[in-house]
Amino acid sequence: METKFKLNLWHIYIFLLMLLPIINSYRLLPIAFIYFFCVMGIVFAMISHKNISLRLKSNHFIYFIYVLVMSLVIMAGQQGITISEIAIRLTYFALIFFNFYILAYQTWDFNFAIKIYKNICLIVSVLMIIQFLLSSMGRPICLIPSGMIANTGDRLSTNTIRALQIAGNRFSTFFLEPAHQAQYVVPCIAILLFSDMLSIKKKDLIISIVLTIGVIATTSMQGILLCGFIWMIYLYELMKLRGSRKIGRLIFLIPLLITVLIYFLQQPIIQNQFLKKTMSINQGIVSKGTSMYRRINYGWDCYREFDLVHKIIGCGYDNVSNYLYTTGIGLQYVSYEQIGYMSGLSEMFCEIGIVGSSLNFSITIFVIINNMRKNKMVTVLLITWLGLMLSSSVFDGLASLIPLTFMMDATMKRNAGNQV
Repeated sequence: METKFKLNLWHIYIFLLMLLPIINSYRLLPIAFIYFFCVMGIVFAMISHKNISLRLKSNHFIYFIYVLVMSLVIMAGQQGITISEIAIRLTYFALIFFNFYILAYQTWDFNFAIKIYKNICLIVSVLMIIQFLLSSMGRPICLIPSGMIANTGDRLSTNTIRALQIAGNRFSTFFLEPAHQAQYVVPCIAILLFSDMLSIKKKDLIISIVLTIGVIATTSMQGILLCGFIWMIYLYELMKLRGSRKIGRLIFLIPLLITVLIYFLQQPIIQNQFLKKTMSINQGIVSKGTSMYRRINYGWDCYREFDLVHKIIGCGYDNVSNYLYTTGIGLQYVSYEQIGYMSGLSEMFCEIGIVGSSLNFSITIFVIINNMRKNKMVTVLLITWLGLMLSSSVFDGLASLIPLTFMMDATMKRNAGNQV
């Protein structure tokens, strides 16, 4: 993976894209940083010498027009939403669509992207491990900057988030939540382990282990389970290989992973998290009102209560919270403050319906499946992506769009080192 790079506009674009999940956590500008990034992408496309095709394939065009028109019609007829809010939501969709569904994978330099991605993941993972160790010794530190405004719906002060993390003894370096860091790092582990499994470098293998320890240190059960799944697939595939290198890796990895797992399972904060998640499940059913319920079941319970029309066409892009408020759907399951938080996949079905979700799959998942040609990295990354979509509120969020871009690049057979 180590290659010399010639810096260009699209390397700047990729570098900022890899940093975006952290930068966009804070209100650095009057608008969210992702708007600035997306506009920058449009400007780069206009001034770049790279041949970027802006002609939309039929399914891309249909999806884009469908979401815009359907959302405009539905939201215009709803109470509690202003024209400016509608304009902001549809502008956001248009910017995300152009940058991630058209622009990103056409300008992708895989080697450069993974180099930046893994180095950022390595830095935050090492810092996370240090935070965990200091916390276990009774010397907790929080790395979230103080005196800033978080880029969240409630615009919390970062001082409040710092206090909550210290009180809860759960940290996440520069991310606002431990789960956010886990969601960012886990796809990188899948890419490092499976992008070139037969000749993976020792350095990348060690980095994968460090990243895994960092995910465990976040105490995010979602991240821990996905890491465990990725490593089980890797060890299974490794045992299918022949040669002495396989034996050497197994002798190195299995005792190390078991030792790491035993150490962390003995830590009170990890035990408490496992206990909380276990208590959330009652006779195999996720209990209502718990965080696990909100992440997994809540969105589907809301969707089942939609009338037939809204099940088919959705309630409007980025409009699910307002729709649930005005209809009262979902209030019997969670508190008023928690309404609208749901898994990415259920959020997609709620917002753009069966029709929009099918169109979205036609330009992403179906393309990936039809073109991956037994690419193990894409297969594992796709399963990881689906795991995130089923358990986190990541629809059209950076936690899903970054791994989606890697998959689209790999399946569309872009030259890993193409020049702009």
